[in-house]
Amino acid sequence: MDSTDLFDKGPLLDAGNSSQENTSEYTGDGSVCISGHPASRKLTGKWKASSLTIVCSFCCFLAYSSIAKNLVSYLTKVLHETNVAAARNVATWQGTSYLTPLIGAFVADSYLGKYQTALISCTIFIAGMMMLLLSVALPLISTGPHTWTVWSDPVSSQYIFFTWTVWSGMVSAALVESNRLQIAQAEGLVHHKVAVPMSILWQGPQYFLQGVAEVFSNIGLTEFFYDESPDAMRSLCMAFSLANVSAGSYLSSFILSLVPVFTARGGSPGWIPDNLNEGHLDRFYLMMAGLSLLNILVFAFFATRYKCKKAS
Repeated sequence: MDSTDLFDKGPLLDAGNSSQENTSEYTGDGSVCISGHPASRKLTGKWKASSLTIVCSFCCFLAYSSIAKNLVSYLTKVLHETNVAAARNVATWQGTSYLTPLIGAFVADSYLGKYQTALISCTIFIAGMMMLLLSVALPLISTGPHTWTVWSDPVSSQYIFFTWTVWSGMVSAALVESNRLQIAQAEGLVHHKVAVPMSILWQGPQYFLQGVAEVFSNIGLTEFFYDESPDAMRSLCMAFSLANVSAGSYLSSFILSLVPVFTARGGSPGWIPDNLNEGHLDRFYLMMAGLSLLNILVFAFFATRYKCKKAS
């Protein structure tokens, strides 16, 4: 009987080991390969996939940032929009750009899957970039090279104006702008719409703080939405992580619309006039620093009370 029992228990133990091996062969987190099958730990992921993702993300953000920064100059210098109008339009464009991933995420989770959706989206992205390139290049080619212009303001406050950072980058921007206004007053340039003799390196701290803030916030935000979302809704939840940027951009557009209403009164040019040497952009930065500080306090309040999803 003993030997029979041992013999009968043998296959059960083997089956358990086989089941355990099959389970450890796959990722087990709901991810699938390009064919739609459970992703293998040995054949998918790791640095091969990570390298491709990093390169594609770098190219996408490089293209997006290049458009955003040049869009400021295009709206103010070619379309002759005011600083406030250009800021409002750029903020609205950025908000819409970060809202569109919700559509792609819904299509990916419900219909096409993330691989086909990413391929189609990249194709649309490339087509849009080519159309943008042609729309700029064809007029220059038809009119000749003598009309080509290069905008090179030594210190253009418009670029700092669109640098949205956390409370530390806003305080830094306010200090730099306050110093710029003092130089403009000392040089007698307050009522002249010209660049102030000030090194462009003063913009360095703002962009450095912005980069640090994006690295710490975006990585943590992406990991949070990926880990806390259901397996079948990860693409959609990842898109929601970008929706907060969209909401912030729309809020920025709304705030920029209110600034001239409350500051440009009684003959005063307001905080953000066409001639920034006559304005008080430093006060606008201090206001944004206060809102950023309030945002940090609200975030800390809810973050300390959030309960993470239990691992299955």
